[in-house]
Amino acid sequence: MVVLYYTVNKGLYAVDLRQQKEHPGKKMTGQVKEVKGRTQFVLTSDGKDYLITPADDAFYNLTSRGGSIGDLKAGANVTVNYVKVGGGMYATAIQTGAK
Repeated sequence: MVVLYYTVNKGLYAVDLRQQKEHPGKKMTGQVKEVKGRTQFVLTSDGKDYLITPADDAFYNLTSRGGSIGDLKAGANVTVNYVKVGGGMYATAIQTGAK
């Protein structure tokens, strides 16, 4: 058994117990509406806007080398795995296209 956790604001948050490796959290697909600096982005999914902050150790699959939030562009279609912590939405994985 493996405890999956993410660091958010230098705190550890256990999000799941798993026997196989996969990205934790709920999955949402949508279009990047806006990138807010280097710390957040707005994702439009099913007609609603969501403010998302990548977790400190989020997985990126945006470029051939993985990428970072700096590689997100308005209009890009992405799939986001996320967890809710303290009222915020934190991305655990961000990937291009609908997966």
